[in-house]
Amino acid sequence: MQRKRNKDSVNNNDIIENSNNNHDNNNNNNNNNNSELDSGQYDDSNFVRRSERNPSNSLLERKDVQILLEKIRNDHEETIILKIKDHILADLTSGVVDELISALYDNNVCQALYVQNLPKAMTDIQIKALLELLKCKNKIWCLNIGENYDVTTAGWKYFCDTLPITNITHLYVSEHTIDIKLKNKMRDNIRVNRKKHDLHNSLANIKVIEKCTNMWWNPINTIKHQLEAEKVVYESSDDEEEEAPRRRKLDPSELTEEHTAYWAQGVGKGGETPWKFSCICGETCSSYENYRYHPVGRMYECTKCSIWSHVHCVLGKISENKLKELDPVLCNSCKTKERRQKLGQLKNMGAVWVDGQVVFLE
Repeated sequence: MQRKRNKDSVNNNDIIENSNNNHDNNNNNNNNNNSELDSGQYDDSNFVRRSERNPSNSLLERKDVQILLEKIRNDHEETIILKIKDHILADLTSGVVDELISALYDNNVCQALYVQNLPKAMTDIQIKALLELLKCKNKIWCLNIGENYDVTTAGWKYFCDTLPITNITHLYVSEHTIDIKLKNKMRDNIRVNRKKHDLHNSLANIKVIEKCTNMWWNPINTIKHQLEAEKVVYESSDDEEEEAPRRRKLDPSELTEEHTAYWAQGVGKGGETPWKFSCICGETCSSYENYRYHPVGRMYECTKCSIWSHVHCVLGKISENKLKELDPVLCNSCKTKERRQKLGQLKNMGAVWVDGQVVFLE
């Protein structure tokens, strides 16, 4: 047993050394690529379907990586909505991401791709390779690529400019990596893309749509709007004995807090003054956007920052009366900040966290 432990230790050191060498190579490649993007010269010869770099063989040979690659190539049902982090627990390298993108060329079922929070692994080179994939794979329409801080500003601009050539209709990019001007341009591009296909709003694809969350605009909300914007009314027909169903738009007097238009048209508090909506479910919006993209459902305004959130996402199941009694009522972000402040105060008083409880040391 002791000899086996020593052997494992040597292998781990080799992995760490190879990974560090790979990161150094990636940094050199990024520097060269950044200069090209900044100058506006995008040389396709520098970007290939399968990276010419030599990633760590140890990482590529990991069992979880090999299993995922096999699932992708064999159109496994788990790859319809492919969340990389759900399959590979270890930190990825650029080489592994390159292999995953390459494998997706052989996949025919993927509709949603989650490649967020891949430090050092997602750079301008991988962004370019991903875009080339999206140009070919028209079935991929949902993309979460947030929290990738190693992509340059030029890389994000190129990503934005290339979106119209893809079928991406729903997207999330972290606001910490792009400015509001670029974000709005990306949103405009994907909204235009929504005219290309109906995978994002077809009831026939509802099983996939309802699982595509953590986007700027979750596609399930479109389905909700379709069902709430029009309702069936019955009118008597002189020619037939049976009542014929007719559809009509909701009258403003029929709007409730469950309807987007209730807030957008100034009926609710959210529509009277400028507001911002940001919820832990991933949906973000503001009063300055078209009312069709506004959130729907029970909402509340944070007492501290005035940002709106879904009641059920942050507060869970709570009655309207209990909600009114809460003072203050905070959004998830403010609740987290307040909790950290309290823990900091307790720490300064000599408290420590032991087995889920705060204990004061004498």
